[in-house]
Amino acid sequence: MGGCFRQRVEGLLEQIMGEFFHGWRRKLGCVTLVMACVFMGGWVRSQFTFDDLEVPFGNAACGVTSMGGGLDFYRLTTLDQTSAWSSTTYSSGTEVTVDADGTPMETTPWSAQHQIEWRRDWAGFHFGVSREGNRRDEDCMIPYWSIVIPLTLISYWLLLPKPRRSSQQDPGPTLDQNVDEMCREGLSQALLAMSQ
Repeated sequence: MGGCFRQRVEGLLEQIMGEFFHGWRRKLGCVTLVMACVFMGGWVRSQFTFDDLEVPFGNAACGVTSMGGGLDFYRLTTLDQTSAWSSTTYSSGTEVTVDADGTPMETTPWSAQHQIEWRRDWAGFHFGVSREGNRRDEDCMIPYWSIVIPLTLISYWLLLPKPRRSSQQDPGPTLDQNVDEMCREGLSQALLAMSQ
Protein backbone atom coordinates (compact mmCIF):
# COMPACT_ATOMS: atom_id res chain seq x y z
CA MET A 1 0.00 0.00 0.00
CA GLY A 2 2.76 2.45 1.00
CA GLY A 3 4.78 1.78 -2.16
CA CYS A 4 1.79 2.36 -4.43
CA PHE A 5 0.95 5.67 -2.70
CA ARG A 6 4.57 6.77 -2.92
CA GLN A 7 4.68 6.01 -6.65
CA ARG A 8 1.48 7.99 -7.22
CA VAL A 9 2.82 10.98 -5.30
CA GLU A 10 6.17 10.84 -7.13
CA GLY A 11 4.34 10.56 -10.46
CA LEU A 12 2.10 13.50 -9.62
CA LEU A 13 5.04 15.66 -8.50
CA GLU A 14 6.99 14.73 -11.63
CA GLN A 15 4.02 15.66 -13.79
CA ILE A 16 3.45 19.00 -12.03
CA MET A 17 7.10 19.99 -11.76
CA GLY A 18 7.89 18.65 -15.22
CA GLU A 19 5.24 20.94 -16.69
CA PHE A 20 6.42 23.89 -14.60
CA PHE A 21 10.11 23.50 -15.45
CA HIS A 22 9.51 22.89 -19.12
CA GLY A 23 11.84 25.19 -21.05
CA TRP A 24 14.86 27.26 -20.09
CA ARG A 25 12.89 30.39 -19.11
CA ARG A 26 11.30 28.79 -16.05
CA LYS A 27 14.55 27.21 -14.88
CA LEU A 28 16.49 30.45 -15.25
CA GLY A 29 13.61 32.36 -13.64
CA CYS A 30 13.77 30.14 -10.56
CA VAL A 31 17.54 30.57 -10.33
CA THR A 32 17.26 34.38 -10.50
CA LEU A 33 14.46 34.37 -7.94
CA VAL A 34 16.57 32.31 -5.51
CA MET A 35 19.51 34.69 -6.08
CA ALA A 36 17.24 37.69 -5.39
CA CYS A 37 16.07 36.06 -2.15
CA VAL A 38 19.66 35.37 -1.04
CA PHE A 39 20.71 38.97 -1.71
CA MET A 40 17.55 40.22 0.04
CA GLY A 41 18.57 38.18 3.10
CA GLY A 42 22.02 39.77 2.94
CA TRP A 43 20.42 43.21 2.65
CA VAL A 44 18.35 42.67 5.80
CA ARG A 45 21.30 41.20 7.70
CA SER A 46 23.56 44.09 6.68
CA GLN A 47 21.24 46.53 8.45
CA PHE A 48 22.20 45.07 11.83
CA THR A 49 25.60 43.37 11.42
CA PHE A 50 28.67 43.58 9.25
CA ASP A 51 30.43 40.62 7.68
CA ASP A 52 33.92 40.89 6.22
CA LEU A 53 35.94 38.36 4.24
CA GLU A 54 39.54 39.20 3.32
CA VAL A 55 41.85 37.08 1.13
CA PRO A 56 45.61 37.82 0.87
CA PHE A 57 47.46 38.22 -2.44
CA GLY A 58 51.16 38.96 -1.72
CA ASN A 59 51.44 42.52 -0.44
CA ALA A 60 47.73 43.10 -1.12
CA ALA A 61 44.46 41.76 0.20
CA CYS A 62 41.12 41.68 -1.59
CA GLY A 63 37.88 41.48 0.29
CA VAL A 64 34.17 42.01 0.48
CA THR A 65 32.22 43.55 3.33
CA SER A 66 28.45 43.46 3.79
CA MET A 67 27.33 46.45 5.84
CA GLY A 68 24.72 49.18 6.03
CA GLY A 69 22.62 47.95 3.12
CA GLY A 70 25.52 47.48 0.72
CA LEU A 71 28.37 45.31 -0.47
CA ASP A 72 31.85 46.84 -0.36
CA PHE A 73 34.45 45.25 -2.64
CA TYR A 74 37.92 46.45 -1.75
CA ARG A 75 41.64 45.98 -2.28
CA LEU A 76 44.19 46.86 0.37
CA THR A 77 47.85 47.36 -0.49
CA THR A 78 50.76 48.24 1.76
CA LEU A 79 52.62 51.41 0.88
CA ASP A 80 56.02 50.34 2.25
CA GLN A 81 55.96 46.90 0.54
CA THR A 82 57.33 45.28 3.73
CA SER A 83 54.29 43.94 5.50
CA ALA A 84 51.97 41.47 3.87
CA TRP A 85 48.78 39.69 4.78
CA SER A 86 49.39 36.08 5.67
CA SER A 87 45.99 34.43 6.00
CA THR A 88 42.37 34.66 4.97
CA THR A 89 40.26 36.34 7.62
CA TYR A 90 36.55 36.52 8.30
CA SER A 91 35.00 38.82 10.85
CA SER A 92 31.47 39.71 11.85
CA GLY A 93 29.98 42.09 14.37
CA THR A 94 27.29 44.58 15.22
CA GLU A 95 26.93 47.45 12.79
CA VAL A 96 26.98 50.90 14.38
CA THR A 97 24.51 53.02 12.43
CA VAL A 98 24.06 56.04 14.73
CA ASP A 99 26.43 58.65 16.10
CA ALA A 100 26.89 59.24 19.82
CA ASP A 101 24.09 61.83 19.74
CA GLY A 102 21.69 59.37 18.02
CA THR A 103 21.86 60.79 14.48
CA PRO A 104 21.93 58.16 11.73
CA MET A 105 25.34 57.81 10.11
CA GLU A 106 25.86 57.53 6.37
CA THR A 107 27.34 54.10 5.76
CA THR A 108 30.44 54.34 3.58
CA PRO A 109 33.63 52.30 3.38
CA TRP A 110 35.63 55.15 4.91
CA SER A 111 36.01 56.20 8.52
CA ALA A 112 37.31 59.48 9.97
CA GLN A 113 40.84 58.00 10.07
CA HIS A 114 40.99 57.57 6.28
CA GLN A 115 42.77 60.22 4.20
CA ILE A 116 40.66 60.37 1.04
CA GLU A 117 42.56 60.57 -2.28
CA TRP A 118 39.35 60.70 -4.32
CA ARG A 119 35.75 59.71 -3.70
CA ARG A 120 32.44 59.59 -5.59
CA ASP A 121 29.12 58.96 -3.81
CA TRP A 122 25.72 58.66 -5.45
CA ALA A 123 22.47 56.96 -4.36
CA GLY A 124 24.18 54.43 -2.11
CA PHE A 125 27.05 53.78 -4.54
CA HIS A 126 30.49 54.69 -3.17
CA PHE A 127 33.72 54.60 -5.17
CA GLY A 128 37.10 55.87 -4.07
CA VAL A 129 40.65 55.50 -2.86
CA SER A 130 41.96 56.36 0.59
CA ARG A 131 44.98 55.85 2.83
CA GLU A 132 45.07 54.77 6.42
CA GLY A 133 48.44 54.35 8.10
CA ASN A 134 50.79 52.52 5.73
CA ARG A 135 48.08 51.01 3.55
CA ARG A 136 46.07 52.13 0.54
CA ASP A 137 42.38 51.22 0.32
CA GLU A 138 40.52 51.06 -3.04
CA ASP A 139 36.75 50.66 -2.56
CA CYS A 140 33.69 50.02 -4.67
CA MET A 141 30.50 49.83 -2.58
CA ILE A 142 27.18 49.02 -4.22
CA PRO A 143 23.79 48.98 -2.49
CA TYR A 144 21.89 45.70 -2.22
CA TRP A 145 18.81 47.25 -3.84
CA SER A 146 20.78 47.61 -7.09
CA ILE A 147 21.13 43.80 -7.15
CA VAL A 148 17.80 42.69 -5.64
CA ILE A 149 15.46 44.81 -7.78
CA PRO A 150 16.91 43.84 -11.19
CA LEU A 151 17.07 40.14 -10.23
CA THR A 152 13.44 40.26 -9.07
CA LEU A 153 12.30 41.97 -12.29
CA ILE A 154 14.21 39.48 -14.43
CA SER A 155 12.68 36.54 -12.56
CA TYR A 156 9.22 38.16 -12.96
CA TRP A 157 9.79 38.43 -16.70
CA LEU A 158 11.06 34.86 -16.96
CA LEU A 159 8.49 33.15 -14.72
CA LEU A 160 5.17 34.78 -15.50
CA PRO A 161 3.48 33.38 -18.60
CA LYS A 162 3.06 35.46 -21.70
CA PRO A 163 -0.46 36.11 -23.01
CA ARG A 164 -1.21 33.33 -25.46
CA ARG A 165 -2.47 33.98 -28.94
CA SER A 166 -5.96 32.75 -29.63
CA SER A 167 -6.01 29.41 -31.42
CA GLN A 168 -9.55 30.04 -32.73
CA GLN A 169 -10.28 30.67 -36.41
CA ASP A 170 -11.18 34.14 -37.63
CA PRO A 171 -14.52 34.90 -35.92
CA GLY A 172 -15.84 36.59 -39.05
CA PRO A 173 -16.71 40.18 -39.82
CA THR A 174 -17.37 42.65 -37.03
CA LEU A 175 -20.57 44.63 -36.59
CA ASP A 176 -19.05 47.70 -38.23
CA GLN A 177 -18.00 45.65 -41.26
CA ASN A 178 -21.52 44.17 -41.52
CA VAL A 179 -23.18 47.62 -41.32
CA ASP A 180 -20.79 49.02 -43.96
CA GLU A 181 -21.55 46.12 -46.30
CA MET A 182 -25.34 46.49 -45.79
CA CYS A 183 -25.13 50.21 -46.53
CA ARG A 184 -23.15 49.58 -49.73
CA GLU A 185 -25.67 46.95 -50.86
CA GLY A 186 -28.61 49.19 -50.03
CA LEU A 187 -26.99 52.14 -51.79
CA SER A 188 -26.21 50.10 -54.88
CA GLN A 189 -29.81 48.72 -54.99
CA ALA A 190 -31.21 52.23 -54.62
CA LEU A 191 -28.98 53.54 -57.45
CA LEU A 192 -29.98 50.60 -59.61
CA ALA A 193 -33.69 51.25 -58.94
CA MET A 194 -33.30 54.97 -59.76
CA SER A 195 -31.53 54.27 -63.01
CA GLN A 196 -34.37 52.05 -64.29
